[in-house]
Amino acid sequence: MSLGAILAHGVGGRTDLPLPIWLFAYGAGSALVISFVTLHILWRKPRLDSDALGSPGPSFLERASKPAAFITRLFGLVMFGVVIGAAWFGDQSAAANISPIVVYVLFWVGLQIASLVFGNLWSLLSPWNTLALGIEQLRDSADRSPCANNATRFTSLRLAKHRLYPMEPHLSAGALRGSADTRAADKPATHWPATIGIAGFVWLELCYHDPSSPRVLALAISLYAIAMAFVVIRFGRERLNTADAFAAWFEFLATMAPVFRSENGELRLRWPFAGLAAMKTRPGSVALVMVVLGSTAFDGLSRSTWWRNTTVKYLGWEATVVATIGLFWTIVIMYAIYVGAMTTAEQISKTERRDLVAAFLSSLVPIALAYAVGHYFSLFIFEGQQALALASDPFGRGWNLFGTIDWSVNYRMISTDMIAWVQMIAIVTGHVVGVVVAHDRAVSIFKIKVATKSQIPLLVVMVSYTVGGLTLLLGA
Repeated sequence: MSLGAILAHGVGGRTDLPLPIWLFAYGAGSALVISFVTLHILWRKPRLDSDALGSPGPSFLERASKPAAFITRLFGLVMFGVVIGAAWFGDQSAAANISPIVVYVLFWVGLQIASLVFGNLWSLLSPWNTLALGIEQLRDSADRSPCANNATRFTSLRLAKHRLYPMEPHLSAGALRGSADTRAADKPATHWPATIGIAGFVWLELCYHDPSSPRVLALAISLYAIAMAFVVIRFGRERLNTADAFAAWFEFLATMAPVFRSENGELRLRWPFAGLAAMKTRPGSVALVMVVLGSTAFDGLSRSTWWRNTTVKYLGWEATVVATIGLFWTIVIMYAIYVGAMTTAEQISKTERRDLVAAFLSSLVPIALAYAVGHYFSLFIFEGQQALALASDPFGRGWNLFGTIDWSVNYRMISTDMIAWVQMIAIVTGHVVGVVVAHDRAVSIFKIKVATKSQIPLLVVMVSYTVGGLTLLLGA
């Protein structure tokens, strides 16, 4: 696949669909309405809350998870080193440099899909999380050593002679660091930093006029790494869960996975998607989901004939400005549609809109993932093959480390009909899961009659999302 495919993040237009677009959209909308009616008849009590707790995983899986975690962390560090090295020092051509494909395809697309299956892999792959964990362990080892304890006591005795104000007894240097972390942790963590980070990433991917430039990626990755280092130093490693844009988003996706770890670290299993019932929201969570959802919708819009004809005259920074405006308003429209539905539900249920917006946010997460799969499935299949070839020469220096440099992309691996069916099935499945999650949440809050009525506005939103998403995707 050409470099243009990396920039477009899709399979382009097609005129050879197995079925007309209107029939795809009609069938998808009908599936949601049928699901809604069926749920009203058969699903009259909440079920996902108990299913979200899961059950203990088998002991062999727990034993295997420890070495697997170590290997995954090591792999994450190596890949980060390769990507940042290739971006800074490799060939400046995106076609000969592995960093654009790794960032935009393997990382952004592949890890979203992997999070659905394997849970929160980014917590292990994240280089800043791993480095911060290593530093914590080294610090703890040093604090536990006899020499460190003797030095701490000696320093405390010397300081006692010159103390002007009384201090807490037995407060060691390690405790001081811990108390600082505690004070920082006492401040409520929000998802606003993660929202800003995700917004910056999708802006670079979809709006900036040269997103695949290795040097641009190198600068962006370096600045982001510096920001994450500041978060760790100032607030502690745990704050990465909410400040790291990808940690926050992948954690939302991981709630749909059948494998997870409980708050006490126990490995547990549950039904797929059941964890959405236990998804925790914070200030900024709605914006985070809307940025991801809106950016994927804008990706479909930007590949439409209308958009291309409208923006063809703009180049360079002018094209960036126009795309930025388009991305912003797409996100705003997606947000307005959702909040509008919650406003109507507020009148029906007599519940404050702000609470409803947060309560039903989890129903949009499978939809956002479905959009990602639908839009980027073929990109992942084809460009993933190109990544295997570039793995032998990530810097574009003429190497052939693994003997794959001459591999070519097999465009016959999947047909256009298959791509269209995968896209349609992914989007419909995501919306049906969203309807189920929203209904389960509704019957856990309201009585069945009120629950059903309150979900009608959200059903309208999901039907509009489905029809609009399929029209943009298949008719681009």
